[in-house]
Amino acid sequence: MKPVLFITGAAIGHMGRSLLIARALEARAAVKIHFACLSGGAHFERLLLEPDYPVTSLAVFSTADNGTSSADSLEQLIAELQPELIYCDLNPLPQL
Repeated sequence: MKPVLFITGAAIGHMGRSLLIARALEARAAVKIHFACLSGGAHFERLLLEPDYPVTSLAVFSTADNGTSSADSLEQLIAELQPELIYCDLNPLPQL
């Protein structure tokens, strides 16, 4: 099984699109999917994703540390999972 990492924003639209793509990919290939979600107040990742896939919550990008905490967490997760594919669906504006 090839590991695939889905990185999503905290909004339900990002997670919903990603969940549809994850399910379609899983139906067509031998993959092991893991989600990394930017933490949000509503914690939609628990409702939408956790019943089917493992989820790692990432700290929301912070200008106080120039995103170091979220970037470090994501870098560590990538090193652990060593994904064959990384899919990303998030709003880039906070990072800009």
